[in-house]
Amino acid sequence: MRDLKHLYRHMGGRKLKIFVNGRHPNFDVQPTVQNGRTLVPIRALAQTLGSNVVYNNGQLAFKRHNKTVNLFVNRPVAVVNGDNVTLDQSVTVVNGRTLVPLRFVTENLDCNVDYAFESGIITVSDTSG
Repeated sequence: MRDLKHLYRHMGGRKLKIFVNGRHPNFDVQPTVQNGRTLVPIRALAQTLGSNVVYNNGQLAFKRHNKTVNLFVNRPVAVVNGDNVTLDQSVTVVNGRTLVPLRFVTENLDCNVDYAFESGIITVSDTSG
């Protein structure tokens, strides 16, 4: 894991390419890497996964299948099905868009994440059947 974080830091301006169940979400703010974590605009990600996001005063809530996830801007905590979970990267706002840690969100919504450093391609695939 430490090697992957090192590679992320040295990625520089390389543009990430993200595919969710074979589709490329329409991100109006480019995904970014902070502290070794890929952050993506939540609304486009959630919509591609068939979920809606409700935003209210710095709190995000979304549901998918039997999972409910609540995130909070600038706070390293989430609530997944009522349980508090510590994040290693807080939710942030960039150019008016809320960016969330991709791996945390997708894995908590029953998806797998695969990252191919050489190509900068990240694939998210649904495992819920």
